[in-house]
Amino acid sequence: LFINNAFVDAVSGRTFPTINPATEDKIADVAEADKVNPAKTIVMLISCQHLEVFNLRAWSTKQAAVNPDTTTIYVVMRSGLLSCLSLLPKSRGQMTASGSSFSTSLSHLFIHFPPGGLFPDGPYFTYTRKEPVGIVGQIIPWNYPVLMLAWKWGPALAAGCPVLLKPAEQTPLTALYVAALTQQAGFPDGVISVLPGYGPMSYYYCFVCAGSRTYVQEDIYDTFVKKAVEKAAARKVGDPFDKSVQQGPQVDAEMFTKVLNYIKSGVEQGGKLEAGGKRKGDKGYFIEPTVFSNVTDDFKIAREEIFGPVQTIIKFKTLDEVIERANDTKYGLASGIVTTNIDTANTFAHAINAGSVWINCYQAVVPQAPFGGFKESGIGRELGKAALDEYTELKTVTTKITYK
Repeated sequence: LFINNAFVDAVSGRTFPTINPATEDKIADVAEADKVNPAKTIVMLISCQHLEVFNLRAWSTKQAAVNPDTTTIYVVMRSGLLSCLSLLPKSRGQMTASGSSFSTSLSHLFIHFPPGGLFPDGPYFTYTRKEPVGIVGQIIPWNYPVLMLAWKWGPALAAGCPVLLKPAEQTPLTALYVAALTQQAGFPDGVISVLPGYGPMSYYYCFVCAGSRTYVQEDIYDTFVKKAVEKAAARKVGDPFDKSVQQGPQVDAEMFTKVLNYIKSGVEQGGKLEAGGKRKGDKGYFIEPTVFSNVTDDFKIAREEIFGPVQTIIKFKTLDEVIERANDTKYGLASGIVTTNIDTANTFAHAINAGSVWINCYQAVVPQAPFGGFKESGIGRELGKAALDEYTELKTVTTKITYK
């Protein structure tokens, strides 16, 4: 656990293992936070503020006064995050190649957002200022443990909020490593706390935009299925440290079994298994790239989030029809359309119930723009100005001007 700028054991003394999903070997034992640890941490943070050991106002003022491009904090965090990416293949199974692709954008997430605005109004001088909401609790999933941490810490720290983070129990090492970087960078005591754990502490939300539910117009359906099968067969699955690998293992045994059960349900409901569908190899949580055709909207694999290498290809006729069918879901995080017609693209973008719409691209996430979902795909937004708003209260200050 990382509390008050130091690594400490859990109050209970309990630990839990972190497993390499590619080999099923244990990487390390991590201290397990229970309900006592967050409570003690929050009391400590509040006490520190009262005793001026850590002062929220001073921290937020410091944040507003510095340029992160030239601070020691930024330099240490940027270089350290690159080293942190080397942990991903072991703990999460993420490929080395894909990890390096977002290393640059990671450092950009720890930026300062300009505060407030000015409003001229006759004999009054009015301005607004953003103030930190205070101590915030954050929970991140296992799928992108470093990126999700940066999405959370970037705006929270820019707003001047101390954070208490619970990483996913499958991937706690990266958060603990980045916590050590904040220590090296000179963060004040109490700004960062990391409490790994599971059991009654566990809960994770995974942002899902894998494109596993694919609607294809009937005129090109057969051709698309054929090409999808070819792509699946050519996809290299294996050791995530190998830069040529395109797909690593599932994160743990539980997710491995869950994905295989989804594949089984697809076959049982009448889907045609075009490719994959089985475990790959005899060690590690690897699953063959899997493609289903002959799928309808009522299939379990078409209605639920799979979190695995499974693509369902569903036939449609008209744009209006597919929009209605695509919107018939409790989720609404992201969507995409591939078309040569800009009117078709914009019609789809305006009608689909999703927080992100990608046109002739996919998973193109930029830190300046908000990211988040409709319906049951989340509350609030990450990234951009919208993320900063989540961690601030807006105050209006008005002064009477006496002209002479």
